[in-house]
Amino acid sequence: MVCEELNEEPEAEPMKMNHSHGGGGIKMSHEPAANSKIVLTDSSKNKTIAITDGQQPDHHAVITTLNDGALIAWVREKNGRSEICYTNIKVN
Repeated sequence: MVCEELNEEPEAEPMKMNHSHGGGGIKMSHEPAANSKIVLTDSSKNKTIAITDGQQPDHHAVITTLNDGALIAWVREKNGRSEICYTNIKVN
């Protein structure tokens, strides 16, 4: 399983979101996410591996198997924008 672990407390107020439906798209505006790290957990071995260092707001991690391991992807917020990050890991 891959998930996020918060490194700091989120804002006390809920996210402020503004939506507009014009030109076929949705424009959203919200507060930045809290810093968190992406971790890979193996509950059968009681093992956790840090994928990111927790110094950035990383969230919404996903995982899929590959021939020799797994591909992990997540969303990182940076400079007021979002980007998709990923890594390939070998699984024993």
